[in-house]
Amino acid sequence: MKTILCSSDQKERIYHQLASGSGAAADISLVTVSQLLRLDTREDREAALLAGAHALQKISADCPIYRDMFIYPAFLEEILSFARECALWRIAPASLPADTPAELELQQILKTVLSLPLEEKEIAARYDELLQKAAALENLSLSDLFETDPFRRKFLRDLRALRPDLPCLQEDRLPGSSILYYAQSPRQEIEACAQHIIADQQPCTVVLAGYEAQLPVLRQVFRRYGIPFSAFRVPLIAETPAVYAALARYALQPGRLALLQILQQDALPACCPDDLLAFLQDAQDPSRPACSDALSSDLLAAEKKRTARLEARADRYFRAVEEDLRTLREAGNPQAALQAAFAVLQRNPCLKQPGELSAALSIRSLLSHAMSLIDTPQDAEFLIRRIEGMKVSIADPLSLFCTVTDLTHPAPAAAVTYLLGCSGRQYPGIPVRKGLFDEAYVSRIAGYPSLAERHDAYLEQLQWVFRRSDQLICSYATNDYQGREIQLAFAIDSRFAAPGGRRSEAPWPLAVTAPARMSEHRLDPALARALFTAPDGEIHSSISSIERWFLCPYSYFLQSGLKARAPQIPALDSSTIGTFQHAFLQHAVSARGKDYPGFPEDIHAFMEPLFAEMARRYPLDAARLRLSRERLEDSLRTSLAVLKEAEASTIFRPAAAEQPFAHQIVPGVELHGVIDRLDTSNGTFRILDYKSSEHTLSESRIKAGLQLQLLSYLMAAAAEQGMKPAGAYYISLRDAAAEDAAAETRTTGFAEAEGTGDPAALQEKFLEKRRLSGWAFEVPEDSIADYSRCFTPAKRYYFEEIRSCMEALYRYFAEQLLSGSIAVDPVDTACDFCDYRPICRFAGSPRKSAARIDAEKFSSETLKDRKEES
Repeated sequence: MKTILCSSDQKERIYHQLASGSGAAADISLVTVSQLLRLDTREDREAALLAGAHALQKISADCPIYRDMFIYPAFLEEILSFARECALWRIAPASLPADTPAELELQQILKTVLSLPLEEKEIAARYDELLQKAAALENLSLSDLFETDPFRRKFLRDLRALRPDLPCLQEDRLPGSSILYYAQSPRQEIEACAQHIIADQQPCTVVLAGYEAQLPVLRQVFRRYGIPFSAFRVPLIAETPAVYAALARYALQPGRLALLQILQQDALPACCPDDLLAFLQDAQDPSRPACSDALSSDLLAAEKKRTARLEARADRYFRAVEEDLRTLREAGNPQAALQAAFAVLQRNPCLKQPGELSAALSIRSLLSHAMSLIDTPQDAEFLIRRIEGMKVSIADPLSLFCTVTDLTHPAPAAAVTYLLGCSGRQYPGIPVRKGLFDEAYVSRIAGYPSLAERHDAYLEQLQWVFRRSDQLICSYATNDYQGREIQLAFAIDSRFAAPGGRRSEAPWPLAVTAPARMSEHRLDPALARALFTAPDGEIHSSISSIERWFLCPYSYFLQSGLKARAPQIPALDSSTIGTFQHAFLQHAVSARGKDYPGFPEDIHAFMEPLFAEMARRYPLDAARLRLSRERLEDSLRTSLAVLKEAEASTIFRPAAAEQPFAHQIVPGVELHGVIDRLDTSNGTFRILDYKSSEHTLSESRIKAGLQLQLLSYLMAAAAEQGMKPAGAYYISLRDAAAEDAAAETRTTGFAEAEGTGDPAALQEKFLEKRRLSGWAFEVPEDSIADYSRCFTPAKRYYFEEIRSCMEALYRYFAEQLLSGSIAVDPVDTACDFCDYRPICRFAGSPRKSAARIDAEKFSSETLKDRKEES
């Protein structure tokens, strides 16, 4: 039988070469150095890890520095790995460094671990026997090996000394030409390499100096170019280990948090939607959420309906996964819990993916080796942590055209070798010890290979890169993705040094194409009419939706045409707070008329029962609800203080609050909405709109279609009331102090606070920051002189001109929409909080807002009443 000594990643390619050459691969044995060093009875590594954990727990009282780390598998793996090295090199614990308390503890920890029956101790004792056994193998040949482990490298060197006649399967091929290229970024470097491979059309090897960072980019680029390639190892971020850990922890100790962790990880065969998960996270018992009955107020009717709908969905979901949860809950001991978790894991849909299935098989193998050692919940938790830290990788199907590898895994000879990423940070990438047993630590251990020995051995083996092709192409990026400079590795620099001290290099011949232009999004007019109009042929819409079209037509299409909506999750959010604010002001105006600001005590009486219901609905958020109520009441008291002065500064009286309307603004467009408040005086009226932040009317935003609401309300009210409009204003209900002075007097009106100075000055300063903002159209004859104390300086406009301007905007909207215009054309800031960003293909720069109507016809001079201003 022919025996070939190779690395595990080379086996598939060697079998393929043998089968291609002779037509068969019979009587061939492929072995690795690790297999030659293996004893007849192999040690169970997972069992040894648990045994090490048990052994260290017994000495934890003597290890105050490291004992808290004993529960973490990663710490035990590092300890056990170095202990095995010490056993191989026959390093006694007494010879380990012990100059500090931490090193003394490490010495004791390693002594304890080395007392375990590690197979490395017997390998060291039988080293010569294993070496002779390997040398006695008949018909033995070598593949191209790169050993980073010092002990295996010593074994290979000693084997070659005993068998100097060992043939090597791989012959050296010195390149006839060498080229050094550079690119502006790592991605451009890989892009240029892909273009060169396509143009050259020769079998090649791509060696990545920074494999972990470069491989994801290379896989993306090569697949886009259609280049067939195989990578020896593809690291994966698998979800299966975290899924299993969540299931196992619930099986060990069922509870609310463990159940929520299962749902967050989608660990059950049936997926829990995000909106349902958000709902269940607010429940004391997620498996039986029943909180809609706590909501009885009319203001919370919509939330009650949504909550009841989610409760029904939760009930259906838990009926679907009832059997799986019962399997987990009924596990009687730690071993049964781990087995039950794997039984449920096997039904998870994620295992249909090859990488996830590979992770599940690794978990099963680990469980089969360690299950017999699990006696306590602590043992089970240790094993769960071990699984959570599991790293998963797969290998690509074999490709004879392009092999992608790193510096330490030699590839067979090819016509061209590309060595990418030759920066000083990545090449030659000599490994150095880090962690607990770093270079400073091992340098003080007699018998451990020195850094110089390991350095020389690494560089000697690295020569394979320069002996495997007819042409060698090295390259590097001059800058990283952040634009920081990257220096070429010294070893590559010296290889391409030219006379005079300058290296011979050239930029990659990269072909850069212009980005493809996105086709214009447009609907057939008949389809647009079918999507956007009601059966009566008109567009029925809220004003905010039409403003969305002016912000970005494509966003309007998704929302109002396709009716794509984000799930509405009941919560105490800004919309709920706004509902409470509007409801209180409506109640106050209806109950007390113009005197409503003089009774701030009404606020708490109104809010208390609402928040009591919310507390019953969200029992886990009692503290947050209390703070929210206090802030809301404080904000409303501040607003009432401002409104009290405003009401004293005008003869207008409240006439209606929360007034719904339906108004045909132009033929074909009917608006629906609710006017927050309408005041009247002497045959004129004005409207007031409550806002949670500061708002001001802007001519430029109005003409761009971005601020239609307030003036549209005014037009609707004018048509309904049959009176002249006197003004339209915003009332800010923001939850913040305008000035430090206002913070001193928020809850007590404008009374003088101790040490604050003149109360009248404080009052004026406060009002200046919180004045109602808007436009005026008519001034009542008996208007009070100090009207401007609480209202912005009057900018008087011609209502008829404003109405013409608004009608022109709505006609433009209707014409464009029904012609099928749904362009991906966002205005500045339109994308900031857009719900549709995950499905939008916009990749350009947003446009500046501009007027959508005749700027000359509706100029500022035309709209404003200059006579009244003067």
